[in-house]
Amino acid sequence: MQDNQCHDLHFVPGRLRVRVTGLKGSEERARSLELLLSAEPGIRFVRANSITGNVVVRYDSNATDKDEILRSLEDLGHLPVRVPRKNTEPTDGKAVLVTIGTIVGKNVAKAALGRAVGPAAALVLDLL
Repeated sequence: MQDNQCHDLHFVPGRLRVRVTGLKGSEERARSLELLLSAEPGIRFVRANSITGNVVVRYDSNATDKDEILRSLEDLGHLPVRVPRKNTEPTDGKAVLVTIGTIVGKNVAKAALGRAVGPAAALVLDLL
């Protein structure tokens, strides 16, 4: 999967969240996708959510990568949902700093909340 500009996805090395077709409203497909994708090399954790239609994958970035996981999803019949993205690139130095500050702030807040409420909140934090 080369064109990531139009996919509703978020990733950092080792973690990918992507909305996929055919998942929303089907608990059976969600469980099936979890089992099949978790058998792929380098995959450490898969959570498919039939309510949101999202799949969260944690993986060993030395063994696989985002593009390989997206290809596996396609091979399993779960194409990533294509959503046009707005141009969100900042145009000046102040906007760049605000954007970086927002990203860092969200990640710090997630980490603090995760420590405060423990591992049981992992699913909720993945949705933020």
